[in-house]
Amino acid sequence: MKTGLLPGLSDAAITSFGFFWKSGWAFVMGYAISALIQAFVPKKWLTRQLGEANLTSVSLATIFGANSVLFAGIGHGLEA
Repeated sequence: MKTGLLPGLSDAAITSFGFFWKSGWAFVMGYAISALIQAFVPKKWLTRQLGEANLTSVSLATIFGANSVLFAGIGHGLEA
């Protein structure tokens, strides 16, 4: 077992890099999808669909959020 500050920091850095390497593609995909939505979907339409505090708007936002989480879960399942 390694002791001391430097070995602990190097282990933490290696673990952090490993987590990023496994999930980095999901972040990139999420940012790309978000950029496409912002570029091609009119802001007025999004505001009209998701801007209200009613059941429909909350349901749509939940579905969109669940889909993004599903992509990440599938990706991690495929890597295992």
